[in-house]
Amino acid sequence: MAEKMARPVIVVHGGADFTVQIDNKQAIVDGLCKAARRGYEILQSEDSNAVRAVVEAVSVLEDDENFNAGRGSTLNRDGKIQTDAMVMNGKNLKCGGVSAVMNIANPVYLAEQVMEKTNHCLLTAQYANDFAKKVGMETVDMETLMSPRSRRLLESISIAREEGRVNDAKKETVLGKDTGKDTVGAIALDKNGNLACATSTGGLSLALPGRVGDSALPGCGGYADNHFGACSTTGIGEDIMRVNMATRAMYYLEQGQSAQDAAVNSVQYLVDRLKPSDSKGCLAGLIVIDKQGNIGIHCSHDFLCFASIKNGKIQYGINPDEFESTGL
Repeated sequence: MAEKMARPVIVVHGGADFTVQIDNKQAIVDGLCKAARRGYEILQSEDSNAVRAVVEAVSVLEDDENFNAGRGSTLNRDGKIQTDAMVMNGKNLKCGGVSAVMNIANPVYLAEQVMEKTNHCLLTAQYANDFAKKVGMETVDMETLMSPRSRRLLESISIAREEGRVNDAKKETVLGKDTGKDTVGAIALDKNGNLACATSTGGLSLALPGRVGDSALPGCGGYADNHFGACSTTGIGEDIMRVNMATRAMYYLEQGQSAQDAAVNSVQYLVDRLKPSDSKGCLAGLIVIDKQGNIGIHCSHDFLCFASIKNGKIQYGINPDEFESTGL
């Protein structure tokens, strides 16, 4: 008897934030739906492949300046763009990541090359760029990666430096509130029952040069294991790394929790464990699917923009509790 095929599922996110007050809601939703559809087309094809689906979905978001990844990346304290990304294959647990890489439009493609063409899990900074040259990946001038938002940030950094405020610990003091949204990511289940995740980010606005967040690290920025599920995280990377939030989500799935409970409890563990003194609290969220294709989405705050496709229906929104549905 022929083996029963799984029903493909894909979920993408465009990052979390402390507030849902945004001016480009429709552009964000459109970008997420475009990314989800790109990935779902791959999942529905004869060569259904979860890894290719998440990589291509994330590349769509990297090419969209409305998101803090690739061509929409934010700037570090030196006014430069440094990006992180990771990919993981739930079938064999192979993973690849790059961190603090520069002049690469689609770092998720470079992370995939690390996974496929090396025995390593992570390459960083100039060494990741050297590897990009070896595998024939095109580098681009940083100017081409700067969105209008990033150009405004660069101007703010220049003014702050002149006024002696560039070393202020509070980025809002230097940059105002125009700092962009957070990480992007995708998770998928293909027809063969294989799971995968991918995550990409332009990092934290005004971070020290060389800062590496959670997005490039398996167990932090994402994880995929065919035995349990897959997830991609978003939020303040330092907080996510302190609790290995992606690993925590997999632990909850292993314990038999639903995808939604795993998402909720992973965020709650972070909040409870870190006990933030800041009135805003921790910023953390994630998307989860279990090995049956059930979906979980949760964030510590109201904003976590996402799109998912399952059973031929697409759901999308900027708040997991308030979403819209439509056919493909």
